[in-house]
Amino acid sequence: MYIEKLKLSNYKNHQATQLNLDERVNIFVGNNGMGKTNLLDGLYMVCYGRSYFSTKEIHIKNYDAGYYRLEAKVYKQGSHEKAVVKHDGKQKLIEVDDVAIESMVEYLGRYPVIMISPGDIELVYGGSEVRRRFLDQILSQVDKTYLKHLMAYNRVLKQRNAFLKQMGDRAKQNAHLVEAWNVQMASHGAAVFNVRHKFLEELELLFKSKYDLLGGQQDDVALSYKSQLLSDDFHEGLSKHWEKDVVLRRSNFGVHRDDILLQKDSMLLRKVGSQGQIKTAVLALKLSQIEHIGATFGYLPIVLLDDIFDKLDPLRIKNLIKELVCEQQGQIFITDAFKLRLVDLLHDINLPSYKVWVIQDGEAELLEA
Repeated sequence: MYIEKLKLSNYKNHQATQLNLDERVNIFVGNNGMGKTNLLDGLYMVCYGRSYFSTKEIHIKNYDAGYYRLEAKVYKQGSHEKAVVKHDGKQKLIEVDDVAIESMVEYLGRYPVIMISPGDIELVYGGSEVRRRFLDQILSQVDKTYLKHLMAYNRVLKQRNAFLKQMGDRAKQNAHLVEAWNVQMASHGAAVFNVRHKFLEELELLFKSKYDLLGGQQDDVALSYKSQLLSDDFHEGLSKHWEKDVVLRRSNFGVHRDDILLQKDSMLLRKVGSQGQIKTAVLALKLSQIEHIGATFGYLPIVLLDDIFDKLDPLRIKNLIKELVCEQQGQIFITDAFKLRLVDLLHDINLPSYKVWVIQDGEAELLEA
């Protein structure tokens, strides 16, 4: 699978950008603030249906325009598809071959995609919600049943929390009203837990091997799943935490409190790891995502690399590019401020084909090889 053509209209600072893409490697170079990352985000949006960086539509469309439109020609399993994500000023619409997509459940995973950006360092330093989002971004693309259970769980959780907040201490006298939500939370939550648990068992081995590959040496790093459901049944856990729920006015048991533990030498990586080791761990997580998707679908996801050279030494950079370009053979997009750094590296690993664009004020100019 690869993206053959991309058109962006009024997407952030790209008013009218059209690209005929290389099926393997595409490089966007230019100074900061020129629109390199916005191009990657446009690619992510057309594949995933949502921006990787922006949560509000007002931050997506060009400030002078009342709409935006992204269109991609995608080659997938022997045929071409036209994917369109657009906002008409009132609502966002997604179409495939001019047929409207009714729900995100239907669209997610159609064009699997992985973004790697400097902000991913929060996978180590950030709160548990960042690592849960990491889980959900991959599992929602490969397992529609998981996505349906997750959406249903979050909906019930929101209703239960609203009840606790509204009722306060009176919730004790109305505990019977919570039981229907408890039953639904237990059903959908157990399904989410089972998928996460199995996935993270598989990811642990991948993570270790990718970390060693990138660093060129073996470190005692580990990844594990932290969940209340590893020790308590869902119904028992909800019952055990009921008093705390009433006091704090929110649900304190469930998969919405899951986490991933990243460790080195049996201690939290964020406390003992160097910047290089932490960056390597983040990239190892992402490479593990890529390989898992490839094994699930039989083809690799689109990979977007945004300014990945920060805090990485030359050996780790070379090992990362070799893994993505030489071993995995998928389509990748790379941004960097320095053209020669990337081109020299690609020459060094004997990559026969790639395209380079200079991005300047939201416009893309193709450089001749």
